[in-house]
Amino acid sequence: MWDVIPQNTVRQKDKFSGLIEEELRINRKDGKARWIYLNALPITFEDQAAAVGTAFDITERKLAAQRAVEIQVERERIRILAEFIQDVSHDLRTPLAIMFSSIHLLQRQLDLDSNVMRRIDVMERQATYLKNLIESLTTMSRLDSKVTYSFQPTNVNRVLLEMQAGIENLANEKDQHVIFDLDMDAPIIRADPNELTRSFSNVLNNAIRYSDPNTNIIVRSTMATSHLIVSVEDEGIGISDRDLPLIFDRFFRVNASRTNADGSGLGLAIAKKIIDMHNGKIEVESSLSEGTTFNIYLPIPDLR
Repeated sequence: MWDVIPQNTVRQKDKFSGLIEEELRINRKDGKARWIYLNALPITFEDQAAAVGTAFDITERKLAAQRAVEIQVERERIRILAEFIQDVSHDLRTPLAIMFSSIHLLQRQLDLDSNVMRRIDVMERQATYLKNLIESLTTMSRLDSKVTYSFQPTNVNRVLLEMQAGIENLANEKDQHVIFDLDMDAPIIRADPNELTRSFSNVLNNAIRYSDPNTNIIVRSTMATSHLIVSVEDEGIGISDRDLPLIFDRFFRVNASRTNADGSGLGLAIAKKIIDMHNGKIEVESSLSEGTTFNIYLPIPDLR
């Protein structure tokens, strides 16, 4: 029933008692590996060499130790990465500020021809992209470092309404229309309103970025049995079935149209990270050229 694998074996012998201890990695017939701890004491039985001992399955202990090491390695990796991002972000903010100041001064010149102005506009867009990328990297690093959330009784409708003016201004720049359809009887939940605002903003900015002019973006809040659902529905370019499982991956871009956008590629990853930390979930439905709907599920506290 068992095939003993000689490698990965730990053997110890007590020179005083003769006790032998071994940890053996063995394979079952179904291919699954198990770890066995064996101790044996050599004896003589009826004038024949023999041994008496015990064996214990220590697979769970081994797996727990391995997971502990992996968690520690991952924490150290996150710490090093966070420090690197913080240092780089700090070093880049000063030259970026100088770039924005120089661009602003150039834009005030009245005698520049149209070709020069177009180049200045390109510089401004690229500088803005770098600024947004740095902010997104810093936010993602902070969330990875187990940021402490400030959970409190939160009216999600109020969070959405406080965002309304800013979102409508962004949409108006592309001649888009944002419609808020909120269930005003939605219950109070426990959440961090600032982090929820960040998550909702990233989803809404995504909808605005990838929707055409003269289209609608609908923001809804509805009730389910155990969750409050916030939905963001757009009439944008949509996402293919192949790309849907990947859109929350960091830096993932689903097609050429999105590659040319000004996003950092971290917005949806940040949004999902925040919702996950609220014990919620975020799902997406989409079809190419027909638009996309993001559904954010936030748990309603059981007050019984």
